Amino acid sequence: PQPRQEGASVTQVLRPYQLDALDAVASARERGLNRLLVQAATGLGKSTILSALTHHPQLRAWLDTFPVNDRHVLVIAHRTELIDQAAARIQQLNRDAMVSVEQAERHANRYGDWTVASIQTLTARKCERLKRLIARRTFRLVIADECHHASSASWRTALVHLRSQLDDEDAYDAEQRELKELRESEPGLAQALGSTLTDVWMSLDVLSAEVREK
Repeated sequence: PQPRQEGASVTQVLRPYQLDALDAVASARERGLNRLLVQAATGLGKSTILSALTHHPQLRAWLDTFPVNDRHVLVIAHRTELIDQAAARIQQLNRDAMVSVEQAERHANRYGDWTVASIQTLTARKCERLKRLIARRTFRLVIADECHHASSASWRTALVHLRSQLDDEDAYDAEQRELKELRESEPGLAQALGSTLTDVWMSLDVLSAEVREK
């Protein structure tokens, strides 16, 4: 991934297709959707995209509607290398943020802005560690890295606990409409993902990224 240049804003170091991805997420949220799928080929910078989410003007404005201590972001992954990679990239693009890890003997700082967590740690012993986390903070953004795993029982259990923090009937209704459309257009994908994700809004391969660069 590109390093952040001194004096440059985060959006200035993103590639055009990465900015497109952030725009698409923001646009979907404006439509009332809050469970989204980003699909991109290896090497296109998914860690950079997720790390820059809070810098997008629309998403930043939405987060700013909550109290300062109520704007937490959670990233969930299933392997140590993914956890460490995400935490490092998030810190690189969010230098003033507190980024910490919840995994095994590592415990997230309760005052942290970003938490990167292991799904195994979160769901062990009937989600004991996850319940402890959400008792202390509300996660406004939850990001599942390698989200094809998110249809498994452990992931779905974790997401149910996280969703219980919020009560948004309008968002639920919008998601159900999108899920119905997804079942009609992509029945196999809809069956695999179930209610975990509802809007497949962008699929980036290397060729499309190269075209967007030009």
